[in-house]
Amino acid sequence: MKKEFFNDKLERLDPLTKIFDRSVLTEYMIELTNRKMPFLFCFVDIDNFKNINDNYGHKFGDLVLAEFAKALKNLIKNNGTVARYGGDEFIMVFPGDFDYDQTWKLCFDILNLPKTIEAEEIKKAGITLTLGCARYPLNSTTIDGIIELSDKALYRGKMKGRNCFIIYLPEKHADINLKTERDKVVSSTYLHNIVYRNIVEGNNLKENIKATFEYFVDYFMIDHLCLQDESNLYCECRHKLCNDTPFYPLPYEELKSHFIGDNPIFTKNAITDDDKSSRLLRRLQNDKIYSINYVRIRINDHLFGYLRADINNNEQGRIWQSLHKDILQVMANYIATKLELLNIELKDM
Repeated sequence: MKKEFFNDKLERLDPLTKIFDRSVLTEYMIELTNRKMPFLFCFVDIDNFKNINDNYGHKFGDLVLAEFAKALKNLIKNNGTVARYGGDEFIMVFPGDFDYDQTWKLCFDILNLPKTIEAEEIKKAGITLTLGCARYPLNSTTIDGIIELSDKALYRGKMKGRNCFIIYLPEKHADINLKTERDKVVSSTYLHNIVYRNIVEGNNLKENIKATFEYFVDYFMIDHLCLQDESNLYCECRHKLCNDTPFYPLPYEELKSHFIGDNPIFTKNAITDDDKSSRLLRRLQNDKIYSINYVRIRINDHLFGYLRADINNNEQGRIWQSLHKDILQVMANYIATKLELLNIELKDM
């Protein structure tokens, strides 16, 4: 089944690393779960990759990503499949019923993989990895659940000091709550500070919002970030891999109808044909927008507009994790606070 499944996916490669993009592995996991076939899922993160770019340059950083992807693919051979998740993070899927010892051996080999890369300049950079993994259906019977548990394991590894792997075990890790646990707080504090410094403390609100968006389209791999009021888009920022799709202001009344009560966020991991009853979602699908995370920019009863995060380069959509939603909501809240303080609307920036 594995070989047949990937036969028509060979053109969907990440341009830098020449391995599959993450949408392919998402589809693969859907196929495995539909067939009730067990598998192991892993996140692999290159530690402190920003420092590598800062110290050696982005060209060297690209070389590291490309060489590591090649080494990872050579290591796992036909036993599994690897894809670039985004930035310096990779995901892997290994079909089969892995016990703990088998998983431990595989993770150990991957952890030591940077030492086997032949390029001397990469060896001198002292690259290390952090891994987090979970097993289907042992740890969860849903794809979202497996990804979340692997994410928890990854963050636990980072809290332990990185350069390690964590295999999710319910008796050890079930109580980890990425929304409140100290490891999630530590991982998000830096991002919160970026948003606060740029938007609240900065002098030129429009330019500061643009700078914030430029950072987060890359960090979160968001194709398109912008602000919208009733008739216009502001501070638009596109990811370098964003498809050349025009983005239009969305009808206000249709937008408002999708926000339930005081919930400030409207999210769709994947916009599908099942959403055809919604004029708004049908319009987005026609515009080739496949996943959204929209946040109200509001204080009390004053609605300034919406912060829009759009995905248009992946027809399978994406899974918006709690950290994405949290930071985007913080961003919208700070923008609303600043607009209120300055007594202006989006169009007045």
